Amino acid sequence: MTIGQMVEGLTVAVLVLYFMYITKDWQYWQMIGAALQFCIIVGMIWAPESPEFYFAKGRFEESKQVLLRIASVNGRSIGEEAICFDRVGEEHAHSDSDEDTILEDGSVATPRVSDISAPFASNEKKPKAPVAKHCQGTLKELWQDKDLVINLFLMSCLWSITSFSFYLGKFQLKQVAGDIFINSITSSIADTVSRPVGYWFYKKLGARVAMTGLFGVAGLGSFPVIWSEMASDNYRKYFVPVCLFLMNSGVTASFGNLYIGHMDLFPVVFSTTSMGICNIAARFLTIFAPMVAEI
Repeated sequence: MTIGQMVEGLTVAVLVLYFMYITKDWQYWQMIGAALQFCIIVGMIWAPESPEFYFAKGRFEESKQVLLRIASVNGRSIGEEAICFDRVGEEHAHSDSDEDTILEDGSVATPRVSDISAPFASNEKKPKAPVAKHCQGTLKELWQDKDLVINLFLMSCLWSITSFSFYLGKFQLKQVAGDIFINSITSSIADTVSRPVGYWFYKKLGARVAMTGLFGVAGLGSFPVIWSEMASDNYRKYFVPVCLFLMNSGVTASFGNLYIGHMDLFPVVFSTTSMGICNIAARFLTIFAPMVAEI
């Protein structure tokens, strides 16, 4: 994911150079983008789900087949007997923990879906608990787990604020003093470099410290840009791109870390649902970014 996001940032820089030195015609790039999107849609028809998703859903045979396919692509030859899910769930089914409740028909009630780490505000890392075999990853099951609900609320807030800030910075580039091409290239380079740097900070310092520090960097770079219209020409030419680099680096790294943090906070059976909810909240707030940029 990080490599793909870096390529995305470099693509914008290449487009800026194209418009800067070759031509301002954009229709050809629009047609290329539409063609590539069509190819992606067609390609997704044959894209398999991850083995972890199948495993979480209790579809062990399909999980095994995907693992065998991955091994084949990687040039490894393993037999089906090397992948055995026969005893999966036995330990959980016979558990005497307080969370297991025996129903009137003698079956075991669905336990908490996960005993994952404390909410996002916590910096302590704990391994994700295995998801029950019969869990289907529905919104109702997600809502029954208090920890997941708190994580979802905090993640939605962070995702919305970061998404709004990220796109607001892009829409405001034309309002920022200085050369719009230079500012755009600086922003794209920041987007490219900040992805792996942000990932490194996340892994070394944890979510809370990394996100706080990156938001601080973004704020440090954004304030000088606000008053750039009243500054001298040298300030606009040299200092504004530096501030834009800091601002975009902090916001972009935070945005990328949210994807990584999401995978740590939610079991894979809920990952699609939780990410969809976070994106809905973020897109709603981001709608106002171009309006605020024109104020």
